[in-house]
Amino acid sequence: MTFDESRSTRTQITVKWQLGTSLDSPVTGYRLYSDLGLKGDFFMIYDGFGNINKLFYTHAGLTTGLIYEYKVEVLNFNGPSETSLPNNRAACEVASGFNNVF
Repeated sequence: MTFDESRSTRTQITVKWQLGTSLDSPVTGYRLYSDLGLKGDFFMIYDGFGNINKLFYTHAGLTTGLIYEYKVEVLNFNGPSETSLPNNRAACEVASGFNNVF
């Protein structure tokens, strides 16, 4: 799981994941979870059951400066996989605009 910096802003984070695989049953979708910037329990923020080709989600309405943690799981006929390891990003702009350090 990674983040799309070109779509992420001070109030939204776009999370991307890779195409899932399943040996015995076709992938049926993905679910994305977030701790909502609260550093605790995770809550489902995207249920992509039946949408196997959508490999990103934009989490909007975020509080600038908070760090949001995410996990994703792959779905198939037998249910969800284990979730991925968590990954995090702050709701803020990417640093830019300096020219030289003296």
